[in-house]
Amino acid sequence: MIHETTIILFAGEGGQGVQTIAEVTAALAIGKGYNATYIPYFGVEQRGASSIAYVIISKGTIYYPRFDDADIIVVMRERALKDIKRFITPNTDVIFDSSTIEAKDIHKIATKTIGFPGSKYALTKFGAKSYNLLVLGVIGNYLGFDKTELWENVFEKLKSKFKSKEIEEKNKLALEFGAKIVLEKGEYSKAEFKADLGDKLYRNKEREGIIKPSLCKGCLICVEKCPVGALSKGSEVGFFGANIPDLNIEKCITCGICKRFCPDGAVAVEKR
Repeated sequence: MIHETTIILFAGEGGQGVQTIAEVTAALAIGKGYNATYIPYFGVEQRGASSIAYVIISKGTIYYPRFDDADIIVVMRERALKDIKRFITPNTDVIFDSSTIEAKDIHKIATKTIGFPGSKYALTKFGAKSYNLLVLGVIGNYLGFDKTELWENVFEKLKSKFKSKEIEEKNKLALEFGAKIVLEKGEYSKAEFKADLGDKLYRNKEREGIIKPSLCKGCLICVEKCPVGALSKGSEVGFFGANIPDLNIEKCITCGICKRFCPDGAVAVEKR
């Protein structure tokens, strides 16, 4: 669905692979003979702020890579809604992850809305780290790109991150699955993977702990590093739409290893 010029805004949170999705989309368009630009917006997305990317695909000359109005907006997390509003016109197609963003919230800011339950499928079928590949499949198919060519571009960019054939195959399957998802119009999935961003507090007479879903990417490094098994994979989802850890405060020995290894400052336990 690429026209003479197609202007796309990608919006989500740091850790979702927003920039990878945008960069691969632009690279594939160039490979298909279009002119294309990709401009990332880097803020403090690793701490939970929005991550934004500007992409323009055109048959003609692109004179400036930024824009005020978008033809297509792909939004992957509720927190990014406030950042996309100014780019929306009555003709903008807003494609949103309906398993993390409630349709009623999208309808407050846009009239042309298209849903896909990306987080639901990524987390239940492939794992959180394959989310960006699944979204690439969705968007690539929407734009009319061939999924084989799309995968070739993805592989060229990300092959160093595929540490095993199993990981490579899982990501390929996620992309192919995304390309087959039937987009939702009128009726949308339930936002059952909407992030719980309230801090989780744990206390006993000796210590108190905190887990911050607003910062947690669900990497579970803390679970792996805990020497006494006080941390485990929880059932609630957080920052990335991934499962956040749960803390057994009674088993905790307040060694501080979880805080030391957490890359995002999302977990800590202190003596009272």
